[in-house]
Amino acid sequence: MTRGVVRAGLLTLWLTISIVHAQEPPTPPPADVTLHEEAVFRLYRGEGTLTVTQRAQRASRALAEVVEGEDKAALAQHGIKRAVVVGAIPIIELAEADARLAGDSSLEVHAERIKQRVRSALERERERSRIANTVFSGSLVVFFGLVTVYLMRKLADYGARSRTFLVRAPHRVPALRLKRLEVMGPAALRSVLLVLLSVGQGLGLFGLGYLWLVLSLSLFVSTRPYVERLTGLVLSPLSKLVTRIAAELPVLIVVVIAIALLAVIVRTVEMFFASVARGETRPSWIEPELAAATSTLTRVGLVIFALVFVGPVLTGSPEGALSRTGVVMLLALALASTPLLASIVAGVALSFARAVKLGDRIEYGGRVGVVRDIGMIVMTLEDDDGGTVRVPHARSLFMPTRIAK
Repeated sequence: MTRGVVRAGLLTLWLTISIVHAQEPPTPPPADVTLHEEAVFRLYRGEGTLTVTQRAQRASRALAEVVEGEDKAALAQHGIKRAVVVGAIPIIELAEADARLAGDSSLEVHAERIKQRVRSALERERERSRIANTVFSGSLVVFFGLVTVYLMRKLADYGARSRTFLVRAPHRVPALRLKRLEVMGPAALRSVLLVLLSVGQGLGLFGLGYLWLVLSLSLFVSTRPYVERLTGLVLSPLSKLVTRIAAELPVLIVVVIAIALLAVIVRTVEMFFASVARGETRPSWIEPELAAATSTLTRVGLVIFALVFVGPVLTGSPEGALSRTGVVMLLALALASTPLLASIVAGVALSFARAVKLGDRIEYGGRVGVVRDIGMIVMTLEDDDGGTVRVPHARSLFMPTRIAK
């Protein structure tokens, strides 16, 4: 009887334990925390309302956020727990239960192991990212270089074709006219266009090379500081120049208009005296043979007068660049061109005195011949052998002039 009761009790206890174990949920499998599909560490339990899988996914997302930075993994204490953080971003919070399930002796040991694994994984991923970025940047440098070379060749071809067109088809270049007034002839305009083409092509090639160099240096971390230096070296002077031009823009516009007006006046004077020299215009106050000399004197006088007197009035500064340019021109003419000025002065005196006429046989500056032309600087004689002799007027200041009758 007693044995039956004991057996019944044991059977009842076994059935009760079996029912309790059957009602308990199964232990979930561990989940890996990954960084770009690479397992970093393993979690064995959930936390709060999060399952172990959801907890691992949250830690994986936190790792993906910090991989682009430069911060390293560290440990932080949250009460009785330890947290692995990277910068200000927490990766995972660990408790004693995590250390026990992972088989570590203590929470500190478990947290340190997780920290080292996170740090190593971040270093490996950042190194792979740097290598990939370097390879990609190198490919971009080569690609941009090929594009730059192509554009340079196209620019050079365009410049060569344009120069060939201007040289081989000069009749296709018209004169620059202001209504009926010819400001610049076809030949002069063609020369200006050739110069502008050469300057523009050089600037274009330099700009393309500079742009490629700046883009190439900006692609690498180690060379990015040089971009700012290079940009400052090239663009700072241009920026300062643009700032000064903007500040002086109203005065600059007035000066440009004045220069254009002066160019028109000088061109008009040149055309008028050229018409007088050809005999098309016959004013009573000047002879045709004096037209060329008078034209040169008038045009030079107009330019110097504009620089010395009109320039300071327009700019509002008597010590401005225009007035200084005029003074420098006067000094240069006075100091560096004394013999030339002496010849010009003697030539002007001889021309306007009318003491010598074309066809006269004279002895001038030590040479004998028939007068063929009286210029501003020299007198052209034809000697007895039929040769042409050009005698500077300055020689007449030291030798007597004899006119044959």
